Amino acid sequence: MVKYSDGEIGNVTEMEDFLPSPEMLRAQADEVEITLAVSPESFRFFEKEAQKYNLPIHTVMQQWLDRAPRS
Repeated sequence: MVKYSDGEIGNVTEMEDFLPSPEMLRAQADEVEITLAVSPESFRFFEKEAQKYNLPIHTVMQQWLDRAPRS
């Protein structure tokens, strides 16, 4: 049960937004597991992006591949 009161709340600490952006969220779809070898340069790119969004590297790679243009 939550109790609310009138008046001042007191000291408030603002927190950094830790939730992923809507673009980073995606519905679970059917997936096929693969093993992928990438260059060290590509790995560093995905690793940096994963750290920036605080996501696992495989999630960033999946989303990048899902958004890649289809021919």
